[in-house]
Amino acid sequence: MNGKDISKSKDLDMVRIAAAVLNINEPDERGRTPLMLFLTNRMPVQAISY
Repeated sequence: MNGKDISKSKDLDMVRIAAAVLNINEPDERGRTPLMLFLTNRMPVQAISY
């Protein structure tokens, strides 16, 4: 489970689970954090608030 896959799925349940497990400050191989990916992939506001 990583931020890129989760942000592409747009599954709010998966986002909620991942928020408890993933480090939101950990960048991917291109230097993007999960929050950056969520904004780029236009996730719903509820997902970003998790």
